Amino acid sequence: PTAQGAITNRLGYTTSAGIYLPANAAAGLTVTITAGSAAVYAGAPNAGAHYPLAFLSTGQSFIIPELAAEEVASVQSGSEFSYSLTAAPAPTPTPPPATDTATPLPTITSPPTATPTTCTDPDACDPGTDNSQLITWSCNSSPCPWGTTLTDEALVWPEALGATSSRLGYTTSAAIYLPANTATGLRITITSGSATIYAGQPNAGSHYPLAALATGQSHVLTGLAPEEVVSVQSSAEFAYEFTWQSAATATPTATGTTLTPATETSTPTAVPTEATPTATTVACTDPSACNPVSSIDAHWRCNIPNCAAPDWVGSVINWPSWAAYASNARSGGNSRTVYSVDGEILYPYMGAWADGCQITVVSGTALIIEWKRGTDVWRQTPLSPGETYTISLAAPEDGAMIETFDYYPTFSVVLENCTPEELPVTPTTTTTPAATPTATPPTATPPTATPPACADPESCNRVTGTSEAVTWSCSASPCPWGATTSGEAVAWPSALGPISNRLGYTTSAAVYLPATAATDMAITVTSGVATIYAGHPDDASHAPLTTLAAGQSYVVTSLATADVISMQSNSPFAYELLFPDGSSTTENIEMAASGKQEQDTTNGQLPSQVYLPLVSAGQSLSTGDPADEVTAKLDAILPIQVFLPLIASE
Repeated sequence: PTAQGAITNRLGYTTSAGIYLPANAAAGLTVTITAGSAAVYAGAPNAGAHYPLAFLSTGQSFIIPELAAEEVASVQSGSEFSYSLTAAPAPTPTPPPATDTATPLPTITSPPTATPTTCTDPDACDPGTDNSQLITWSCNSSPCPWGTTLTDEALVWPEALGATSSRLGYTTSAAIYLPANTATGLRITITSGSATIYAGQPNAGSHYPLAALATGQSHVLTGLAPEEVVSVQSSAEFAYEFTWQSAATATPTATGTTLTPATETSTPTAVPTEATPTATTVACTDPSACNPVSSIDAHWRCNIPNCAAPDWVGSVINWPSWAAYASNARSGGNSRTVYSVDGEILYPYMGAWADGCQITVVSGTALIIEWKRGTDVWRQTPLSPGETYTISLAAPEDGAMIETFDYYPTFSVVLENCTPEELPVTPTTTTTPAATPTATPPTATPPTATPPACADPESCNRVTGTSEAVTWSCSASPCPWGATTSGEAVAWPSALGPISNRLGYTTSAAVYLPATAATDMAITVTSGVATIYAGHPDDASHAPLTTLAAGQSYVVTSLATADVISMQSNSPFAYELLFPDGSSTTENIEMAASGKQEQDTTNGQLPSQVYLPLVSAGQSLSTGDPADEVTAKLDAILPIQVFLPLIASE
């Protein structure tokens, strides 16, 4: 309502109605969804992303907790919903005192008196109860972006848990950062006040919020990356309790975001008392082997060079690498590759074969994405347990994904009519595989060879190797990515004339290949995942041409004369490069594909080669000329590249 001071501006956008409610008006407001479903978000108006406070289905409610003074709240959904709002009850006025003696200010109700947890080993720290402490962050080294000192309330972890007190050049007055290996499985309950749980790498510029909890609400820590730390902070004092989930407990659910449905009994189910522990149920995450299938905790990591943007965190249904993409092919800081908590590459981005797939949610909350790959626009449909949705792609949409909201726990779904099909090699490929593979493709073994130091371009026509750890060092203005940054990249053979300078940086190896050498080159990733970028050396950002997973290939075309290309990743990868030699022009490559090209093979030299489209299981390939026909029929699942020698047609 306008009377509550809602605003319409956010991150350079103006909304057609006031949907952003300031923190002072939002605190204590009860949001109830009466039809449909929606998510409650909060964050600063100019923040790049707002964090979810709750996901609500029909009949569910959420009380917005105290937010930071500069934050706003909104309630949004990908589909229509109905709601009701109930303001926080006005405080009961205190009768004036009978004397001039000042009446002490009312205080927040304290939890039961608890001795601060001073356990000497982790096993003795369960459960832990205490009040927050006022913490001071003191700058002791660079970069210290928050000034010399700052203070806030935070949960101080027992010393036995191995918490740390260092972050981004600051030292805290107590150990408030708990390592992920200790924090995973921990249930945190706020018993008085409110607080937000944050996670991230110690040296990350910002930590992402896992949950905003009010009194009585809990959250279970899951999906943390191994190197991350967790903290619990607030602008005001709070009290808490933490305990570890039992090994026999099912997949934890954050009770701080979705309230218990009214139809459930308020009496908790008794815990079994048998002496023999109940075996932990292992979730089945392979869509080809189980139904229902469970999602996998996932991190979307920025895959462009010098990107310091934090991970996006959620969970996804993972598909075979030959049937789905690991990256979203978007641009800039939104270009992401998906990893599991253990650092394994996940493949959640389904191809056009997703059309007609029916999803029924068994547990948790699922979010169905329908979109055109590489764009910043999509349709999303949230689903609660028992709800069903059928993917129906509308032009120009060509893919889908089954995930959940940011920071939400894992979910499980029943899938029907969701048979994976092999992805096309490039967006323009339209061949449909004759048969759908049913086995997991074998993992490619990375070659051990390093890129050959060929003496001239002609001898570089075929190269295999592994990526190198490359450092970008600032050598001239503007250096927008800091003094140094690093990543994995292809170090091109020196005979091809690569360069090592870009936008004020010098790379430790020549990773930028000029368009004159790169055009018509065929690139195949044989292990890992890598992205190919192109642009002018002085451009602020380079455009991603494609992201390749193991077994996928790409032919470089349509580069501007002054462009350079690079091939980069956050993790090591192996590759194979095929360069057309001086005689393999675009024209004679096309002629050779029709079986019409003749080539001299005298002097013991190997015949030149041209590359033809990738061939997958059940598919055939022909040059088109019966006299020179080359046909490949594969029993394996992985696609292969067919190379056609340029030889005399006799």
